[in-house]
This record gives sequence, structure tokens and C-alpha cells, in this order.
Amino acid sequence: MITNEIQNEISQLFLKYEHSRYNFEDLKLIYERLSGIPELNKFFFYDLFKMALDLFISGQQAQAMKMILQIVSIAHVPEEEKKLLKQEIITTFCGVEQMHEKELTDFEDLIKEQHFYFEDEEKPLELMEKRENEIVSEMLQRANNYQMISFSRETEGILGPSPIKKIAFVTCMDCRVDLERIFNLKPGEAIIIRNAGNITNLGTLRSLLLAVYELNVEIIFIIGHSDCGAKATEKDLTNLLEKMAKKLNLKTEEVLSLLYIDNLKEFKYMLNPIQDEKSNVKKGVKYLRDKGIFPDNIIIKGFLYDVKTGRLEEVR
Repeated sequence: MITNEIQNEISQLFLKYEHSRYNFEDLKLIYERLSGIPELNKFFFYDLFKMALDLFISGQQAQAMKMILQIVSIAHVPEEEKKLLKQEIITTFCGVEQMHEKELTDFEDLIKEQHFYFEDEEKPLELMEKRENEIVSEMLQRANNYQMISFSRETEGILGPSPIKKIAFVTCMDCRVDLERIFNLKPGEAIIIRNAGNITNLGTLRSLLLAVYELNVEIIFIIGHSDCGAKATEKDLTNLLEKMAKKLNLKTEEVLSLLYIDNLKEFKYMLNPIQDEKSNVKKGVKYLRDKGIFPDNIIIKGFLYDVKTGRLEEVR
């Protein structure tokens, strides 16, 4: 049946994006609540909700929210329940972490139209602020729970800032490159230096000099990874600059002046985009070895991590 096919597609979407930056868990709860309304035309509901999810994933959050609100509007449920459902939907969308500027404007216009659903309760912008406070509170709770449960056990034997395994890693800021998990590292075992594209430059060198000469590091590993976001063409850089200008409501020249640079060439030099992940690792190893600033006994090696398979290979 077509309805079953659409249900399966929705389930697959939830599965695919369950660990994404979007509030998919909250959306899934709304989906389950709405699908449980017996009076709702199921074919109509599944079809509309699938369209809403497609809009949401493609970055059109305002339109997705509008569609889901329409589903609630036509549901044969008591008005009080409708009001609560709509408030829950708007609250969920208030928690979306990233939104295109046009979508943000549409979204703000849309929630202004929905103010009457809140009456004397919290308004959407207040809910956004509340959401931020909840995120901070959750992170503090996680950290402090860790301190109570695992901190003493995991940090036992750490005597100071020098890493136990005498290793320093230079890796990318990409959140998929979780070195603690990849190498089964515990607190105090290694130094991890991150930047966009695991670039080795004077900034990286500053940290490595302290690591080697003050913290007794003897091994330096540069860890690159597949599908690196630091790869960029000149067109990508132009798009980035235009996006920054739009977000800041400035001209591109004004954005450049904030960075104390004059043109796109200097912008490219500042961002230092990479062309190829593997050659970038080789370049980093060569840069550190050719500097002649480290003693001969310091081991410098490069590796490439595959974010899709989890495999690590040495780059020679």
C-alpha cells in the first residue's frame, strides 16, 4: 500500500538523521503523537508529514513548520489539545540550531502569526532564550555528572600536564574525528591540537613547541580525514564571504575590513584551504620536519582517517 511505503520512507528519514544537528528526536515525538490521532486521515497525514520532513532537511524549516501546523489545524481533536500540540511544535522549531537567513526571517514571521496560541504563556522568542538556557544547563549537568561518576577513576595517575604517552596529535576540528575513541585515549594520555583542515602553520607550531620542549612530547601524529570541509575552491570562498556579509548585514568589503584584510586573495591566505586530504597530511609532515626546530629523536608521522569506514592508514 502507498500509505505503508510513505510510513517506511518517514522511518528511514528519522533513522538517517537521528544523530544530525536537527531536533529529530523532538520531531519524531510529534510525529508519533499526531499519527496516534484516530480521526486523522492517515494517507493525507503521512503524505503531508513526509513533505514537511523533506522541507525541513533541505533547510526550509519555516515551510516545514507551517505544514505541520496545518496538519494539526485540520485534526478532529479538542481545541485545547490543538493549542498544546501547536505550542509543542513551535517550541521544537525554536530549538533548531542552524537556519538559512531567509528561512529565519520566514520563521520569525510565522511564529509571530502564531502568538495567539500562547496567550499569557511564553512567547516564541522567550522560548528561544529558554532553549539556549536549557542547552547550557544540559551541558553543565553532563559535565558535572561525569565528574561525580568517572572523573576520579579516569584521571587516576595523572600527575601533571605532560601527556603520559608522550604523544601530540594535530587533527581537524571535524566532530567525526573523535581521537579519544579512535585511539582509546584516556584523560592525560595525549595532547590534541585541532584546527580546520589539520593545518600545520605557525599557530600549530606554537603549541607543538610547548608540547615538545615543556611537556616532554616525543611523538607527533598528524591525522587528516576523508570528506574534509576545509577543501575549498575560490568560488567556495567567495560564497563564504557573501554568506558572512549577509548574516552580518554588511558589504563584503566591510567584512574584510573587520578581518584587517583587503581582498579575496588575502581572505584565502587567512583561511588556508586545502586541495587534497592526503597531500595535505604529507605537506604537514614535511613542514614540521623541514623546520629543523625539533630534536632528531622526535617522531613525526602522518595518517588519514576514513570517516565512513573508521579505518586509519599511514600516509607515506
